[in-house]
Amino acid sequence: MRPGPVADGPPGESAAERRHRTLTELRRTVRRHPAVDVATGIRGDEGRFRELDVALDPLVLGVEAAEAGLRIEWRPRPDPAERAYFVFHYYDSTGRDFGWHREPNPHVEGLTHFQVREQAGDAYEYRAASLDADSPVELLWLVLGRVETRLSRESREG
Repeated sequence: MRPGPVADGPPGESAAERRHRTLTELRRTVRRHPAVDVATGIRGDEGRFRELDVALDPLVLGVEAAEAGLRIEWRPRPDPAERAYFVFHYYDSTGRDFGWHREPNPHVEGLTHFQVREQAGDAYEYRAASLDADSPVELLWLVLGRVETRLSRESREG
């Protein structure tokens, strides 16, 4: 079993510093995707990024929505040897939202899962997921590909 996405940093770097550094790199990387309009780092009280809010162009994604976005969270564990928790969650103005998460959730076994709901107010459906990536950047590209695939499949079926 591979250890999963890692984000090594200098010895003694705090979890907040690792999170900020990782989110800074993910913001720089996600801006290269053709559907990305703006990628904004949301800062916490300490002035470091706590998450990213990525505005996506629905026309490029091929979805009939006025707005679309991707929320990205990266939460390193206190021990740098442990796999970070993360959230890559798509949403749009139709109420559709879905995402890949690695975090404790009472609705699914294990940490890594996919959750989806078709409309705001619906209950989420959960299922275990596998994300085969060695770095946060590889994980980002993998998730972006899955978002495109899911939206493309939905537009063909709809």
